[in-house]
Amino acid sequence: MVYLAFVDTVQEMSISTVDGASHVRYVMSYSGRIEALSWSRDSSDWTMLTAWPTYECSRYGYCGPSGYCDFNDVTPTCKCLDGFEPVDKGEWRIGQFSKGCHRKEPLRCGDGFLVLPGMQVPDKFVRIGHTDLEECAAECRSNCSCVAYAYANLNSNMSIDDATRCLVWTDDHLVDTQKISAYSNFEADGQETLYLRVGAGSSDILVATNNFSQASMIGKGGFGKVYKGTLEDGREVAIKRLSRDSDQGIEEFTNEVVLIAKLQHRNLVRLLACCVEGDERLLIYEYLPNKSLDATIFNSERNATLDWPMRFNIIKGIAKGLLYLHHDSRLTIVHRDLKASNVLLDTEMKPKIEDFGMARMFGENQENANTRRVVGT
Repeated sequence: MVYLAFVDTVQEMSISTVDGASHVRYVMSYSGRIEALSWSRDSSDWTMLTAWPTYECSRYGYCGPSGYCDFNDVTPTCKCLDGFEPVDKGEWRIGQFSKGCHRKEPLRCGDGFLVLPGMQVPDKFVRIGHTDLEECAAECRSNCSCVAYAYANLNSNMSIDDATRCLVWTDDHLVDTQKISAYSNFEADGQETLYLRVGAGSSDILVATNNFSQASMIGKGGFGKVYKGTLEDGREVAIKRLSRDSDQGIEEFTNEVVLIAKLQHRNLVRLLACCVEGDERLLIYEYLPNKSLDATIFNSERNATLDWPMRFNIIKGIAKGLLYLHHDSRLTIVHRDLKASNVLLDTEMKPKIEDFGMARMFGENQENANTRRVVGT
């Protein structure tokens, strides 16, 4: 067994072996991996202890331009960014990703942006100084050659006089991007939100909702209306269209999107996608056919179908969802607007809590927070 002594202080950082331990060396291989090797007296050869990065697709540029390593899968693998497809599908199928991905259709200057939370943003960005989030978004939208932007955490690279975090990309050579799993060991500030410009045909919501027709509307709430839509692949979705006269800005919208994306539980409604284009903001959720709990319990015909075991399972499901929000999630969330209309029922009448737009995040040791306006029900 190898025994190592680690020293990590302000004055010194070093690694040394204890007397009598096997020799250890760290090398960088031709593939770019850092490998820790130990000398084996039995075999008179070097044996590998560990290597970084652990997965091939997390190596720099491994997934090619506009490809990314998805850590949400059981085994991380390369995928194309939304609106892109493999340059060579044959090579992609056999695990050759170096050619990367290209757009399915060319961009137009008026195309909108897809919100991709939980990302490690690409390399080769241009940093725009002295801008906040709103100005960063406007900078990219007004530049027809801008294909993506992010307001990322770059503490190590920020100058003292300008704490700007606005990053923009002006070509489709987006390299070294990763989709970070909500259950990974990455810290919260390692996950960023990437705003990617996509062609209008990549997510044609107008077709799915019949141009937001009254017939497609299935509900409305404090921030806007909800429509039922069917995507090109046949999936049914619920599309929340935020009111244009709401006081929710880009930053608030981004917070809600990132928040929902990080929370994954069987008793929470799943967010599938988002879209930002001008003052149009959309949230696209899984569609739950049995609608909301209030539509069941306040309807005499549907209420009669609820026996006690089914009601008890609904109660337990809501409680499990709240337990996850309050204690088990990586964030500590207080919903503040929980009511029967914010609990949806799936095909098996299992409950899922929705609408975290009024949620507040608390620190681990924080018991209360200040707010400047009345919220919740």
